[in-house]
Amino acid sequence: MVDFGDEEHEDPARVEVTPYLGWNFALAENWRLDTALSRYIYDGEIFGQSIDYSELNTLLHYGDLATARFAVAFDAYGRGGEIFDYEFQARYPLTDSLELSASLGYEDADAVFGYDELYWSLGATWFFHKHASIDVRYYDFHHFADVVSSPDLADSFELPHIENPIAVSISIGF
Repeated sequence: MVDFGDEEHEDPARVEVTPYLGWNFALAENWRLDTALSRYIYDGEIFGQSIDYSELNTLLHYGDLATARFAVAFDAYGRGGEIFDYEFQARYPLTDSLELSASLGYEDADAVFGYDELYWSLGATWFFHKHASIDVRYYDFHHFADVVSSPDLADSFELPHIENPIAVSISIGF
């Protein structure tokens, strides 16, 4: 379920589906490159406009310890601009089934939202089965408001502030 804070319109988007196609390449011992093309599809509109968009992600991994990520969202949220995202993630295994992790990222979203964002997270993941895990994570961010480069951005679309910065995720793979 998603909530963009749009209560004014009759049928706001509430469900997000993200199909993707990806590739994984071994570059050298301990080095791997992942790339994926995703499509974000929503069941309705936000503020009276379609917000479906595509995103290209590229990740460079060093073993299970570190990941650098670059992503670009094309025509993000149907706003006519791109969002560029740069992120570094680090993981530290405490045991065979428990790891700590942290991330630090920067989102260049000025062309879409009129601001950029520095974000970070800190969390722990418990791998309780070969194909299943539980992750508990704290998120935070800081917006850097820029001069709005397009009058179309003014007051018409802003993602709501995260009220609860703690997330619990259950992942099951096959």
